[in-house]
Amino acid sequence: MKKILIENLKSIKKVEFEIPEKSGDYLLTGANGAGKSALLGALYRIGYSNAFQKSFFTCKSNTKIDSFAKSKITYTVDSESVSYRHRQERWAPTPRSNSVILQKFGFSSVSFFAVDERRIVPSKNEFETRSLRWRDADAAVKVGIKEIFENSKYDNLKYCKSQKGNAFSIPIGRDARYTEKNFSSGEINILRLLSSLQLLDDNALILIDEIEMSLHPKAQLKLLTYLERYAEEKESTIIFSSHSETLIKRFPFSRIILIHQEGTETKIQVGCYPESALERISDRSAIGLDYLVLVEDSKALALSNYLLNKYLRIPNAKNPRVKILAGVKGRMGYLELIELAAKLKSSFPDTKIKPLLDKDAED
Repeated sequence: MKKILIENLKSIKKVEFEIPEKSGDYLLTGANGAGKSALLGALYRIGYSNAFQKSFFTCKSNTKIDSFAKSKITYTVDSESVSYRHRQERWAPTPRSNSVILQKFGFSSVSFFAVDERRIVPSKNEFETRSLRWRDADAAVKVGIKEIFENSKYDNLKYCKSQKGNAFSIPIGRDARYTEKNFSSGEINILRLLSSLQLLDDNALILIDEIEMSLHPKAQLKLLTYLERYAEEKESTIIFSSHSETLIKRFPFSRIILIHQEGTETKIQVGCYPESALERISDRSAIGLDYLVLVEDSKALALSNYLLNKYLRIPNAKNPRVKILAGVKGRMGYLELIELAAKLKSSFPDTKIKPLLDKDAED
């Protein structure tokens, strides 16, 4: 078992998170201030020694401001543990000899794409010198961004290296080009992400904060498809935070991680139905159904509602949001029910429709 215990860190009093055993992509969601970025920062420390300094900012001139003196983050692999506490200007491990435990989490590397200007701000190059050499961009980057934005202009994507960092451009004629200074923030975001992913070995842990940043809903879904394929091919684990209804509604129960506050307690629910997650972060008008159950008549409706109230009316993120519809006894009534369900399906395309029928209706 590999897990992290976080105590007294920002809004988190105490919460434990078990690292997913299976590779793949996982969606981390929750309200603002629930602790998503804090959890990602703690995960980052598994593979980067300065992760805490990059994630949890202190005030050097006043120890009472932005203080983490009471914070404690414990990493456990099987029966071995190491805890980190903030002491003056650094986070110190206890016992120090157990800091090697972090290597036992088994990832080849850990990368964190934080919400900062590096994700969306273009290069500061002026591109005035003739010494800059524009080369073809990595083929995987070109294929990926073309897939995500569905635009063939990226077939001619170029990049150059300079002292001020790498930059991308698209030729528009002989010796003429648009550089990333005129790309959208969403395009720059994707270019930075895809370029970094190509450098990683298999079995990496990849952390992305607010993955939907600067992306329209369709591009979000295309990026999700890309990352699913990447995680499978590279046998890597990707954990990204998101408030996007578009992404949450398309994600399966087993790979949604909900972090939320209940009173003064922070809780993490691994395995959460999409509509249950949206109840925590969305306007009620955006909340739909996980399942639409079809029954034949009023008797079946009464029995189904009894079972629903008995087992699923508990405020638990593991419980789906269910609506039961009943028709009038007989074949015609059931056909009318199917028609109504089809209308509802058009309004809630991500809702699963499940029939719960008498034997004669099935026939």
